[in-house]
Amino acid sequence: MTSPEHDSSSTTSPSLVPGELSVMAAEPPSSTPVPFPRPAPPGAVDRGRPPELIVTTLTSNQVVVLVVAGDVDRATAPILHRALESAAVVSPGLVVVDLSAVKFFACAGLSSLVAAQHRAGDRDRLRVVASRRAVRRPLELTGLDEWLTVCRNRAEALTPLRGSR
Repeated sequence: MTSPEHDSSSTTSPSLVPGELSVMAAEPPSSTPVPFPRPAPPGAVDRGRPPELIVTTLTSNQVVVLVVAGDVDRATAPILHRALESAAVVSPGLVVVDLSAVKFFACAGLSSLVAAQHRAGDRDRLRVVASRRAVRRPLELTGLDEWLTVCRNRAEALTPLRGSR
């Protein structure tokens, strides 16, 4: 019979790799605790839940319209990215990304649009509706408004190109 002191099942400390122990021992103790995640800056709204992004897909003939609402940031951009990938598979024609209901548009959202444009190949297969300054401004600052087909409203985005039938 083994004593509790030597019983490995009764130990509560995790086993460490020798390299981990030296790293842990090298860190000086902190006198001020640093909260993680960091608190929101003054004036920020904490809704007590992760930010939401809602993407609604509308399909008709050769057109897929993605209606996006909410904030597009690092946490929610993968939702937009997956929706854009799916739309490219579903529609051999036109994909319209309606960002009219987007309140915040970060670099991660720009990256999703760039990837979608690369997948589309033809500049006119992807159109972006950017009616709010929160979306239009990042597109303008990065020059993507010149590279992507950017429209002011959904009706403009759905207008056939000249020479198309």
